[in-house]
Amino acid sequence: MTSTYDILLLGPAGPERQRLSALLGELGHRVVAEARPPEAARRYDLAVLDLRAGGPAPELAHIEPGLPLLAVASEPGPALRALRGRLSMVLTGAERPSGYQVALAVCAALGRRGALAGSLVA
Repeated sequence: MTSTYDILLLGPAGPERQRLSALLGELGHRVVAEARPPEAARRYDLAVLDLRAGGPAPELAHIEPGLPLLAVASEPGPALRALRGRLSMVLTGAERPSGYQVALAVCAALGRRGALAGSLVA
């Protein structure tokens, strides 16, 4: 049995974010897609930040520091630098539903266990 999560999906609007939102929804998760974090303090299990387009990630300044963060990126280096000091993981490579499911579970577990701030590359 797999867990379901309340996910805040962040990143530039467009077809890539729509596909990612649909995939996460098909996996059974509740997804709220935003261009930037909402002002309301709704509780999410984790945030997914789409960094595949490259460029800066101004959303990071507005994400609750204790919220586990899974970044989806084309290259790990820039994403790791952007996430330095945050409870986070970077997912790169082929996009497979099973890969997302494992990464989401690990990221959410890190948040529940109060892991030390740092980043993992998956």
